[in-house]
Amino acid sequence: MRVLVAPDKFKGSLTAGAAGDAIAAGLRLAQPRLEVLLAPVADGGDGTVDAAVAAGFQRVTTTVTGPIGQPVVSGYALREETAVIELAEASGLRRLPNGRTAPLTATTFGTGELIRAALERGARRVVVGVGGSATSDGGVGMAQALGVRFLNRRLGCYPVFVHDGNGYEQLIDPKDYTNLDTRLDPGGRRSHRQPSPGQPEAMLEARIRADIESLDATFHPHPVYGQVTEFAGGDRGIIDLLAADRDGRLAVIELKVDQDIHLPLQALDYWMRVRWHLERGEFTERGYFSGIALRQDPPRLLLVAPALEFHPANEVVLGFFSPDIPVERVGLGIQWKRELKVMFRAPSRFQQSVLS
Repeated sequence: MRVLVAPDKFKGSLTAGAAGDAIAAGLRLAQPRLEVLLAPVADGGDGTVDAAVAAGFQRVTTTVTGPIGQPVVSGYALREETAVIELAEASGLRRLPNGRTAPLTATTFGTGELIRAALERGARRVVVGVGGSATSDGGVGMAQALGVRFLNRRLGCYPVFVHDGNGYEQLIDPKDYTNLDTRLDPGGRRSHRQPSPGQPEAMLEARIRADIESLDATFHPHPVYGQVTEFAGGDRGIIDLLAADRDGRLAVIELKVDQDIHLPLQALDYWMRVRWHLERGEFTERGYFSGIALRQDPPRLLLVAPALEFHPANEVVLGFFSPDIPVERVGLGIQWKRELKVMFRAPSRFQQSVLS
């Protein structure tokens, strides 16, 4: 006689696989001649990846962002061009440190990172199980990890970006479905248009991420964070980077490739958020800059742009900054797309005069 054992998880006590093993052991104890077949199942929550692996998929392990921003070792299942993603693996309740919930701030960003990792491994069909979530962000974090920018929540204006083969962002016209990256096209249709030009600030960000020591030799090359998922403002679409130098001091890096009168104030906005969380020890508590002892000094603030692309009014605005904000302008060579080269580095003239 054959018996098929296909349990789901016993949440909080047994995984589907462990439950199946226990049931099979009991059956064999009662009837040693039984042929017991195990097929653990899942409903899209905890155990979905395990069920796919039991069905013949390969488990792929990777590190992604947890629900409150901390790095977590997670994974997905892959077979040929099909990937199975389990939201609970990256953004689930079991990923909350000490089980402490954070419904207003938890993010699905890590789930998007799992999808992106699967795409980079060649997946063309992605099945996502969304049970067991620790978040209530409606998938916003997941979309951000895949390139979507949410710029104005009140007006509901959501420009969409995808990433090309070089990791640069490309703007998508929502009215024209044919220019979507086919990796994210649920219909599998191929684009017949040339991709739109890469976004220059995203290109500059990618260059600096890859070689941040050319910007400042004191910086740790890794990690370098974009707008920290949990801490970033949801209504902004600018590029910010957050790094740490070898003395453990944080540095907020604001990037522009064209003249922008708002550059200092945009940078100050993010700097103030970073300082607030730094003073409360939240970067260390939530796993950022693992292994680096962060100093409590005010973060450095770097305004980075091609040397001739600082707006004349930027210096006037910087004159109103407190001397306690260590701000400096960093001018890059005009050939920054080929070579990242610093042409000048200067503190604000107004701050310099105050300090002298």
